[in-house]
Amino acid sequence: MTRAPRPYADPYLAGAALGAVLLAAFVIVGRGLGASGAFAATAAGLSHAIAPAHTEANPYFARYLDGDGPWRDWLVFELGGVALGGFVAAWAAGRLRGEVERGPVAGCLGRAVGAVRLSLGLANHRGDVARAVARSLRRSPPGHAA
Repeated sequence: MTRAPRPYADPYLAGAALGAVLLAAFVIVGRGLGASGAFAATAAGLSHAIAPAHTEANPYFARYLDGDGPWRDWLVFELGGVALGGFVAAWAAGRLRGEVERGPVAGCLGRAVGAVRLSLGLANHRGDVARAVARSLRRSPPGHAA
């Protein structure tokens, strides 16, 4: 039995709530909620597990090795909480599905290949991203932004 998904939250109210949470983070812990710190801490931990001497000599990664180590950084737990919270929220709203959204041009495989290229940085240096966005905007179906 499939239930109808609940409507989305009011974007203005959600934005104001997110802004209040971000302000509280700055006031309480002195920094924002950026996820890039969690990825950097994870990369430092993996690098230290593979090549400890090299990681300790690297000024960028060395700062994540102080204290209890990179795996105990609160941003790593925050990122895990964001993923878990997103899963629970999608399930509670009736929007949890295993699917890939398809656009007017790219299918499932094309989107997966594009995602891998973006994550590896292969699409950025030749301007493929800008061309892909421009191409998708030109082919937008009626009623969508063109």
